[in-house]
Amino acid sequence: LVNEFLNLAQNRGIKVISGWCLSKAAVPYFPFVEALNAYLSSISDEKAKSTVSEQLGIIGWLKGPKYAKKSKELEILRPEIMKDITFAAVAKTILSLSDKEPTILFIEDIHWADSASLSLLHYISRAIVPSKVFVLATFRREELHPDTERHPHPLIETLRLMGREDLCREVKLSNLNELDVAKIAESMLGGSVEVKLVDILAKESEGNPLFAVESV
Repeated sequence: LVNEFLNLAQNRGIKVISGWCLSKAAVPYFPFVEALNAYLSSISDEKAKSTVSEQLGIIGWLKGPKYAKKSKELEILRPEIMKDITFAAVAKTILSLSDKEPTILFIEDIHWADSASLSLLHYISRAIVPSKVFVLATFRREELHPDTERHPHPLIETLRLMGREDLCREVKLSNLNELDVAKIAESMLGGSVEVKLVDILAKESEGNPLFAVESV
């Protein structure tokens, strides 16, 4: 569903920047690094890529800035300063990309995102309010388990805070019924499907579109 939406957007001249999260890989800001790196990689002209990188000022952040000059000496930045620099750099980059054309930032599977990435997502949602940027993120609610100490999943708190500020809207997708599963099977197999097979597919997949496709 998201891929169809993004394809339609790109066909209308909207820039799409995509990142994703990995299971059990709590790398700080991973989805944003992947999204920006992927965008730079999509620029085929090396000179143009270099120019864009310099204009956006993200090369230092992608490499992981660790030092700052002060009184002609290099000092290790404190974590809170590094966080501020990162948040400002990413927000500025995304806003810069949307100067010439509307931009969609897509992050997949944010139920696996680290806490730093979720905080950055919240920050960006504030920064883009007056701009031509749309942030789209996907997650599975069945993955939002509390931790071993029964603390709520961090994404739940992030959504609560963003919702309180009217910065996000959640679109819930229900599971597919047998008719929907039958349509998927017919589309993939190129013809009619027996009722018995549809019944098996619906039960095995429990209405999950991904599992329904895999079962077919």
